[in-house]
Amino acid sequence: MINRYVALDIETTGLNPAVDRIIEVGMARVEDGQITQKYSTLVYPGISVSERITELQAYIMKSWQVSEN
Repeated sequence: MINRYVALDIETTGLNPAVDRIIEVGMARVEDGQITQKYSTLVYPGISVSERITELQAYIMKSWQVSEN
């Protein structure tokens, strides 16, 4: 079993790589099954972010906040 790794999460403006862009990159370092370090940054995509994606991101963030409590 792998004891140390980095989990990577990329959020985008949509699902089409020909036109959509990255808007957020997040990483978590995991050692022996425990998160030991986190990193997250927003990325300016150079295009407008659709209302659908903005609403989805807000829903995800709200879900995470609820699950942490």
